[in-house]
Order: sequence, then structure tokens, then C-alpha cells
Amino acid sequence: MEERSAIFMWTCLVPTRRSHGLPPIVVPRPVIDELNHMTTASTIRSVRSSAARELLRDLLSNGEVEYIGEPSSWFFRQAVRAHISELSSAIVITQDRSLAKHILLQRSYLHRPFRVGGHGRPERWTLSGRDQYELTARSTIPKDGFTIQPLGDASRHPRNNAESKRTPHTDFVPSLLRQSAMPTQIDDTPVKTTSIPEMGSMVRDADGRDCRLTEELGRGGEGTVYMTENGLACKVYRRDRIRRFVIDKLDLMVTKKVDHRAICWPSALAFNDRREIIGYFMRKAAGKELRRTVFIPRLMRKHFPHWTRLHLAKLASKIVEAIDRLHGMDVLVGDINPANIIIETENAISLVDCDSYQVGHYPCPVGSPVFLPQDLIGRDLSCTLRTKDHEYFAIATLIFMILHPGKPPYSHKGGEDPSNNIRKRHFPYPLGDKGSNRVPDGPWRYMFSHLTYKMKEAFHQVFSDGEPLSVSDWKIHLAEYLHALRNGYVSDDPFPMDFKPKQHQKTKQPEPNYTSIGKYLATDELFKAPVGSRAGMVPEYRPK
Repeated sequence: MEERSAIFMWTCLVPTRRSHGLPPIVVPRPVIDELNHMTTASTIRSVRSSAARELLRDLLSNGEVEYIGEPSSWFFRQAVRAHISELSSAIVITQDRSLAKHILLQRSYLHRPFRVGGHGRPERWTLSGRDQYELTARSTIPKDGFTIQPLGDASRHPRNNAESKRTPHTDFVPSLLRQSAMPTQIDDTPVKTTSIPEMGSMVRDADGRDCRLTEELGRGGEGTVYMTENGLACKVYRRDRIRRFVIDKLDLMVTKKVDHRAICWPSALAFNDRREIIGYFMRKAAGKELRRTVFIPRLMRKHFPHWTRLHLAKLASKIVEAIDRLHGMDVLVGDINPANIIIETENAISLVDCDSYQVGHYPCPVGSPVFLPQDLIGRDLSCTLRTKDHEYFAIATLIFMILHPGKPPYSHKGGEDPSNNIRKRHFPYPLGDKGSNRVPDGPWRYMFSHLTYKMKEAFHQVFSDGEPLSVSDWKIHLAEYLHALRNGYVSDDPFPMDFKPKQHQKTKQPEPNYTSIGKYLATDELFKAPVGSRAGMVPEYRPK
């Protein structure tokens, strides 16, 4: 009957149960009897009991709960105590202080009581005070959810030596998004959906609040994105795209609150009028696809006629910053794709289609050939967990294609399809003795010529030598390149028509003096943030 129970169940407890393959949540039948008896109670209690019964019916129909025991004249507290005594270990979710105290006073470290706290987050009941009889609820669990993890055997507790040979108990600990060695096998089982909302229809959030779909923002293979009257965008899947894997992954993702203006992360599940999941809510992305602007020189001149090479470098920096924030949460983009990056200005970008990201042990099942490293080509991505090294290759490719608008790094004269070009690792652009005479026709050779030596060296390290550069490395290289552009050491022309002059090549560029890692100087408009901020920052240039 707690008002936040629905949030807790659908965004916290259910995803945990599913991700660990645990049995259904058990509800003693006397609890159901108690709810039924409250239909004649006061108005507030009657309304809350009705909402609780509806929640349990939804959970039951989805196979998330099962009822145990028989109807009984016992008060529910005694019934729950009796059932707990029959279980070797249990997590008990209860708002009842007396029941929580009873469990804790049993000194059984195999039974842990929790309650539903603020914003639907789990809070642990604990005993405090010298006499250990004062009961408090301690919010030790962050709002990103919880997982199951062994805490060691009970022999560590002197009062519970008899339990030392039993199975280690479990407890709730933070971070649902911790990486797993094995991917979750994609369950393509269709999820029965009665109706799919269309423009003008109403959709519901997890709290049961209705909002109307007011404008179609875009349509793709998976579904349609609408604007809603509450100011958020809503992605509504096509009926044939609503699969068990998709629902389970969304259940997991909404437990992780991502507050970054460049990441359109699923913020809440969206339901139809039958309480069936049909999509999710997210921040609206403003702008145009990177693929249909910067990656096509003619369209780049049309949409961003004033842009110079400085704007392109800033754009690359902002994208890398957003990806770095995701990596800090153990989330990989996976399908780095210019169609999934929306740009409004060089400093305002949005990463969309986040539901395809690799989250925890849920793999990213798709990928663009141009951005796949050698060891992922030909593999079944739906059952492959990528590493950050895989992501680093895609990031380097994206940066190259931004600075050489739309041109893949392995494209060359006489080349083949993107996958074969990557396998052969034929990077044609010159650097000393490296490179070849097979640079593609057009302005690309001139663009590469006008890069700084360190940028050329970085690209050769990745594409010729096969040595990945981390996100932090690219932040530094881009910051140095921005410094060179601002000071006129290299051409700022986005489409130069000739090679860098020889006298320009001989000009020695002063080396930026970077601070040690973790210390930042917020002096550039690109990277303004509090000094010492950990997320999305680059060591800034400090003039000598």
C-alpha cells in the first residue's frame, strides 16, 4: 500500500530478479486477505488497497510473483513470520516496523528486512543504539538499484556459528550495471501487447499518470518517437519489436538515472492503458543527424555555412565527453553510428537510441561495418559482450570521419567493402615512411596534411599499428589540436584545396603543459566545469 511500491517493483525489484534468474517474488495469501478486507475501510485505505491489488495482479500476470500458503485467520504479520522461518534465506520487503524488528532480533544473518523508501528506492532496516532495540531505516542503497552478491559465510558472526556450513547469505548491493563475463542470451519471445498508442493517444508512466502524444518527431525500424504534452519525448515500439529481451533491458536501464544533457537515456517506462510496456520516455533531442549534415560536405555547407575546422574539433570533443560519461557507468555505446548522434551546434549534441547500448550483461546486438574492429567482424553481436578496446576503435573512426567529413579511415583507391578494408588494415594517409599513394581522390589528402603531427601519429597508431587509444588519450589529442587551431599553427579551413605549405610544416608548435590527472583548469568554453570535476573533463591547457 506504500505509494511508491509500483516504482520500486517495476524499476528495482523486478529487474534484479530477472537479471539474476531468481525465483518469483513470494506473497503470503494472508497478505491478500488483509488487502481484501480493507475495501470497506476509510477512503484513503480503500483506494490504496485497491491500487495494491491491481499492482499484484499485474505482477502475477507477468509471472513476477507467486502466492504461497493458504487463506488463514492469522494476521498477516504472524503469517509472514511463519513463512520466513521455513526459508533458508530471504529478503523481506516490509513497511511494518514490528515485523522488521522481529526479523532483526532473531539474529539470523540469512534474513534481511528492507522497506520501500523515498523515490521507490530500497532502504535497509537496521538496529541501532546501545541496547540494539532502536529500529531505524538506513538508506544505504543508491537510486541506481541493487543486485545480489554473496557476503561471505555466516561463521564471521560469532552469534551465528551454527550457520557456518550453510549456503552464504545474500544481500542487496549497489550497481545493477556491473559488467558480467557472459552476455544475457537474447530472448526474442514476443510480449503480448493489446494496443500500440498512436499520435493523439494517451500513454502512462510508472506512476499511472497519463500524458498525450502530441507530435511525431521521427519514425524508424523499431518504432516511432513522439513529443508528449509533459515536455518529454516518448519512443513507442512497433508491436513486432516488443520482445522479452527489450522489456528486460529497459527495466534495467530506467533504474540508472543518467543526468547528462547530451545523453537521451530512458528515464521512465511508458505503458498503454492496459499497463503493458510499449516504450520509454526520454529527453527530447534537438538538431539534425550527424550522418545527414557533417558527414556530407554539401549538406554541411548548407546547414552550418560558418563552420571551420575549429567547430569540427569542438564537435568531436563534445561527443567524446558524452561517451566518457557513459564509460564511467560501465555502459558502452556499442553501435557508434552517425545516425544516432544529433547535433544542434558544435557544443550541443545528443546521443539517441540509447536502448541499443551495452548495459551490464545485456549486449548491443547491432553494429555498423565501418565502426567494427577486426575481431568483431563476422561475429554474432547479439551474444557478444564488447570491451572498451572495441569501443576505442569505433571512437577513433568517428573522430577521423568528423575531421574528414564522412570519409572512413580505411577507404582508399582500389579498396573493397568496409569490412575487408579493416581486416587488411590499409591506412593510406602518409606519415613519414608510413602510408601509400592510394589516398582517395578529393580533399581528404589535404585535410590530413593540415592536421598536427600528433593527430596524424594518433590515427596511425590506431589504424596502422592496431594499438587502441583510450577516451582520455583522445581528449588530450583533441585539446592539443584545438590549441593549435586557435593559435593558427594549422589551417582552420574545413575543406583545404592544397597541402600544408612546407614553411608551415617547419614551424615548431609549443607543447601544451597539462596538469596531472585529476586536476583540471576550466578555462575553455568547451570544458567548463568545477575544478576537480571527475566526469566529462579534459586536462586543460595551461600557458607557460
